Amino acid sequence: LVLAEGTAGVSAFDASAPEAPRRGGRYDSPGDARDVALRGTLAVAADGAGGLRVIDVTDVDAPALLASVIVPQPARAVALDGPVALVADGDGVVAVDLAVPAIAQVRGSLATPGDARDVLAWGGGRALVLDGGASPSLRLVDASVPDTLRADASVALPQDATRLVRVGRAAYAFGAGGSIVVVDLRDAASPAVAATVPVASTVSAVAVDGARAWAATDAGLVALDVADPFAPVVLDTTPGVATSAGALVAEGSFVFAAETGGLRAVQGIERRLDAARSRGRSLSLPTGGAQVVSVRVGAVATDSVALRVSADGAVTWTDVPVDGAYHAVAAAGADLRWEAVLALAAPRADPALDTLTVDWLGAAAIIDSVRDVPDDTGGWVRLAVTRSGYDVVGAADPVTHYIAYRRVATSTSARVRADVVPHEAAASARGVTSGVTSGDSRGDSFGITPGDSPGDSFGPVRGTRRRAAVPAAARGPGAGLCRALRRVAAAAGAFPPGVWEATTFAVATRASSYTIAAPTLADSTGPGAYTVFVVVAMRQSGAFAVSAPDSGYSHDDTADTTPPAAPSGLTVTFDGSAHLAWSASPEPDALFYRVYRDTVPSFPVGPSRRVAQTFQTAWTDTTVPVSGAWYAVTVVDTALNESAPTYAQLATAVVGPSRAPRLALAAPVPNPFGGRTRVAFVVPAGVGRVRLDVFDVAGRRVRRLLDARLAPGPRTVTWDGRDAQGRPVASGVYFVRLSTSVGTRTRRAVVVR
Repeated sequence: LVLAEGTAGVSAFDASAPEAPRRGGRYDSPGDARDVALRGTLAVAADGAGGLRVIDVTDVDAPALLASVIVPQPARAVALDGPVALVADGDGVVAVDLAVPAIAQVRGSLATPGDARDVLAWGGGRALVLDGGASPSLRLVDASVPDTLRADASVALPQDATRLVRVGRAAYAFGAGGSIVVVDLRDAASPAVAATVPVASTVSAVAVDGARAWAATDAGLVALDVADPFAPVVLDTTPGVATSAGALVAEGSFVFAAETGGLRAVQGIERRLDAARSRGRSLSLPTGGAQVVSVRVGAVATDSVALRVSADGAVTWTDVPVDGAYHAVAAAGADLRWEAVLALAAPRADPALDTLTVDWLGAAAIIDSVRDVPDDTGGWVRLAVTRSGYDVVGAADPVTHYIAYRRVATSTSARVRADVVPHEAAASARGVTSGVTSGDSRGDSFGITPGDSPGDSFGPVRGTRRRAAVPAAARGPGAGLCRALRRVAAAAGAFPPGVWEATTFAVATRASSYTIAAPTLADSTGPGAYTVFVVVAMRQSGAFAVSAPDSGYSHDDTADTTPPAAPSGLTVTFDGSAHLAWSASPEPDALFYRVYRDTVPSFPVGPSRRVAQTFQTAWTDTTVPVSGAWYAVTVVDTALNESAPTYAQLATAVVGPSRAPRLALAAPVPNPFGGRTRVAFVVPAGVGRVRLDVFDVAGRRVRRLLDARLAPGPRTVTWDGRDAQGRPVASGVYFVRLSTSVGTRTRRAVVVR
């Protein structure tokens, strides 16, 4: 690279290492070096009053003068057209013969009516001359015969300009006006202004490399898309960069700016993509042995990240967009993996993937809960069912309808136990990070297997998913037990042992979930109250898949409705976990206890605050290390009447050297919610700035709830369900992310309008 440095002369640079260009030697010209053109190792400089200087830069460290040519007026700009140098000198354009560089000489000249400030070789013996002043214009000059330069067509410019650059068959004129004037030269006989593109207050230099152009402005370095040279588009501005540049050169991934004191290299766009380092792939995800047929992904990402999944162990891949919808995989299988590829889509792109969720559906539907139909005389329950993976748009063999079956006879009297799997401890049957949020799997029905002690816990807790676990003797052929999730992945077409009869059905509508009313064998007030159900997903081809079983019972709401007395003796102690204990209920028909949690005293109990159900008179909360939490305990009788709550507060923990607060983020309460929800978190010492953000499933930030420096300890922030503009967000899944210098934590929140 060669740089005209004004009164400092002409300098050569070694740019073989673009990240660190090296200054070579300098030719100290007698005038004011304003512009330079380079052809091979021959540099031609417009040196003001010093005329035209022809310099050999074969040795970067020792530029050598070959010849000098005096032109009528101070040389302002120079362009090379083959062996001819065209010089703009204020009065017009001068042609200098460089066929033999050492004996360069003036061949001809042409006066222009304005102030000739710049010249551009157009090829084919033609040149463009920029005339500035009161009536700025762009003039085409026939320079095919250097001895007799001839003026051709011209076009008036809407603003004054000082420099020119060629982009395809267009010329860009720019300067103090702050805009780039685009001149269409497809018809050289009739040039016309095609566009005026505002860029900044002043544009001092423009360089072009393929479909990208770069402009040095008083606002910084501006990137433009010039794929259509007649309609350039401003892409980005890097403030504070190249604001004093008198010239720009674009080479590959770099832009070189001639600034006061030397040359500055700026990486304009990363083109040296490292495929190996820009690709991330997971190991096999836990699917419980079930066949994965449809997948949905959610991501918190910046710039461009491409995601794809494979259900057959990385043999066949399916591209999956982040659009909140399930997509059928190209090949079903039980070995689920994901891959993320970082892409470069724009200047200054810095693609990153922060959080990824993968939700999946198998061939079989999932019974999420079995609930009593309220306010009836008994005999009916509602099955909450998550759809089959073939019940999605685009499935090759879609589900047409679902049939609910109940077991009417079995070789054992076993009932199906509804186990509890903590959301943070294991993946749900629909995904590795997804679980059912509060309210999705909660009901008054539950089941136990023979031999379970009365003290065993049962039923779902907030943020968990219930899955049925069947004793080994009761599992059917081909059914695999996923011990991590404690659920049965039923084989397609296989019913569990027993005699099964169809009850009711639902037409498949591509909905994410269904509610199916089904008759029970008996009510909770009679013997054998539990009824075991499965749901069969019927496909268009006749193939079908049987869900894992789940059990529940109906309730005769005409029975006794008198609630039992509230529990007594509730205490809460803390040793890193909260330990609750209370006295056994004296009620003869007491059945089980419910535990609730909130951050305020005397809070109203309800499904959104329920954290556990248990037969025991003690329970330990290991999930929320926030001191000062409040708990409530109720008792439920055999008629499912619930007592009034008994409250107690977790005593404030003494934080010592061995129990300093750790970074933690609790699930929002309530969740799901339609109005407001509270987010509790703990900040350890020395974290600096703390940010609490809400993202949607596409990875876009919806709202920043907090951005501050906080003292260590617990905090609670309320989100009113609105975005950054104060508008209520739509119903759906959102992610609350706590970001600090020591790590991040993410929780899921569900908005229901």
